[in-house]
Amino acid sequence: MKTFLKLFSIALIAITLTACGKAKLDTTSKEAMNESSKKVMAELSPEDQERFQMTILSIYMSKALSNLDNPEDAEKAMLEVNAELNGKTAEEIFEYAEKLKEEKSE
Repeated sequence: MKTFLKLFSIALIAITLTACGKAKLDTTSKEAMNESSKKVMAELSPEDQERFQMTILSIYMSKALSNLDNPEDAEKAMLEVNAELNGKTAEEIFEYAEKLKEEKSE
């Protein structure tokens, strides 16, 4: 549960931040993710900012919920999500989320 809360906190932080400039998400640290989230969101329309926030949240929540029974797996899943999202633009993150959605529906 503790890992789930950490994961949820990181996702919420990423969701709430905005700033200026075109950028890619940097998930190498909490601080880097906060700053890069600001930059990524600044280049988006208000509708896409909301979409970005919900997409990030859904990716992290999906991984967290699938690993609730084993905290060690949840921590590993969070690291895997960070690795997958690192260096991606908003559009690439949207595409990644769609790919995950398709994989789950198969």
